[in-house]
Amino acid sequence: MDHFVRRHRDRLQVLAGVALGVAVAAVALVADSAVELPMQIPTTNALSLLAATFSALVTAGAFAFWMLPLAAQLAASAVPPTIVAGRLHGRFQRRVITVTLGALAYTAVAAAAVPSSEDGSAPTITTALGATLGVAAIAALLVAIEHAVRSTRPSVLVSEVAHGVIDSIRAAGRSAAEQDVDASPASGSSTASVVAPATGWLHAVDEDALLGAVPEGTTVSLQVGLGAFLVEGWTTVATVRGPDIGEEVGGRLEPHFVVDIERSADQALVGQLTQFTDIAVHAGSGSSGAPSVVYETIWYLGAILHELVQHRLGRTARRTDDGRVLEWSPDPDAATLANVATDRIRQVTAAEPAMALELVRVLVDVRRAACRAGRDELVDVLDDQADLIVEQCRRADPLPNDLERVVAARRGGRHADRTAERDEEYVTA
Repeated sequence: MDHFVRRHRDRLQVLAGVALGVAVAAVALVADSAVELPMQIPTTNALSLLAATFSALVTAGAFAFWMLPLAAQLAASAVPPTIVAGRLHGRFQRRVITVTLGALAYTAVAAAAVPSSEDGSAPTITTALGATLGVAAIAALLVAIEHAVRSTRPSVLVSEVAHGVIDSIRAAGRSAAEQDVDASPASGSSTASVVAPATGWLHAVDEDALLGAVPEGTTVSLQVGLGAFLVEGWTTVATVRGPDIGEEVGGRLEPHFVVDIERSADQALVGQLTQFTDIAVHAGSGSSGAPSVVYETIWYLGAILHELVQHRLGRTARRTDDGRVLEWSPDPDAATLANVATDRIRQVTAAEPAMALELVRVLVDVRRAACRAGRDELVDVLDDQADLIVEQCRRADPLPNDLERVVAARRGGRHADRTAERDEEYVTA
């Protein structure tokens, strides 16, 4: 049921908006029949007011839907279109659409309830509420336009994606730090595997249902993380070990893995990092040419790497009172994530000495923090990335002064046993 709701969320919200508008109109009509107000609205005036409200809603809606693609097109020149589309299809926009459809449905029902006789009077509460809802819905559409334009600015998009990565690193670090569960496999002679129930992307895992479907004292070890691509009947999504485990356990557990054909990069840390680096690659491409966006991704890269220095990631597990254990697949280690975050941005800066210089400065700054924190594995990664930046700059054949500045910045973050002679080799080669 939850999977159905997630997959058809947009259609359900449309129906919910229309149903809510009709329900409110019905309540208003009942109130009009129960309460007789001294102020009466002639039917002609009421019909004109409701018709004008309906027309204004349609016009404002058409203008809003014309502005949204325009804002998306402008933002897509500097940021990947997939990221822009995701922001335009956010929760706020869906709620505005729901409210607008509800106001349209209400206005239509209210107009239909107005008596046809020109000498009669229209339902006062219903008519007044219809005009009020129309104005509110138009205001919501105008706010939605402003929100869409603001939320699709390149700086805002870079910031939102980067902070999403940072929040995920902090959450993963807290989970690993607070982990007090013995994640060792349960004792027992029975082992079974669970394969993917469908081909697509893993969107969710029903943890409670998984643990409830296995006997006491059983350990369920997830072999993939959220956002992983699965092949039906082939990809092993979990292994089960414990007493009284039969081959049929796989069939019981498969329905609790929610697989969808649409990928969501927000669900996996590696996917979020890839989405973040996509911004730098797109902005640094010849067709886009948005160097300011590349610089912003470099600076936010520093913030992301600092978070990797501060938080240690690892496998998390959950144990119930009756001894059932659910182990989540471990996130990639910090060194792997640092490489994922840096590799593609480094390649974007290869032909731009000024960008390469800024990236080296960021890496040197993070390296100092990693040294103070005793994160030797990150120190090695940052040193290697800085070396690769210099090598890429050398192969791009920049002016000698530009290359010297990059080498000098890198020298500030090198190990003591790496001598200046090697720096000179890069400059003179």
